[in-house]
Amino acid sequence: MQNFQEYLTKTEAATKVLLSGVEQYREMLREAAKLSTFSSSYRDFKDLEEQHAKWQDENAEKIARAEFLYNNYFAESFSQATLCGSLLQIASKAIEKYSANDFISPEVEAILGRHDRIKLFCIGRAVHGLPIGLIIYAGRNQHMHFEGKLQSPSQKIFNRIATAWDPAGKLKEPAYDPENPMLESLAHNIVGLLGWKTYEDFARDLTEMLAKSQSDS
Repeated sequence: MQNFQEYLTKTEAATKVLLSGVEQYREMLREAAKLSTFSSSYRDFKDLEEQHAKWQDENAEKIARAEFLYNNYFAESFSQATLCGSLLQIASKAIEKYSANDFISPEVEAILGRHDRIKLFCIGRAVHGLPIGLIIYAGRNQHMHFEGKLQSPSQKIFNRIATAWDPAGKLKEPAYDPENPMLESLAHNIVGLLGWKTYEDFARDLTEMLAKSQSDS
């Protein structure tokens, strides 16, 4: 393939299938949440309890359906992560093949240190102080090697993402912690962080970052 535009064209159908699969899982969660949401105004706690008990009785079938959907969703969580891992792989390969970037900013170097092999990935809009090319890089690596310990700089990238909400940089958000025993692959959480809900979201990011890397070189 001659350029990244051709690469995106030839992977478009596969990318859309992956995103459609991810959306089906998200819709499962949305439906479950809609079915199991209880809201009310109440005078006191006893009144709340009585209203909630009545709501449960009147909506037993909907609550059972919501429980079924939640159980299915969590049972299929690795399948969803596999779809997202494939999205990150497509994006990572595009950057590896077509990025022309040869510069690591002082801001990124201060976070990750000097790693020449990540230069190609130091592109794209910033999320938590890192270009998203690096987030794609780390997310892809974690998914592909979820059974082992991440190497630097991928570990440092996840440390940055996981602690971004804590001013002290110590408390980790479990959704972005590779050492969280409840999660194997973090790919779905990374795709969520990137905001990829549609093919247009995906293609826009890849096009903008790769076109800029080439124009700046």
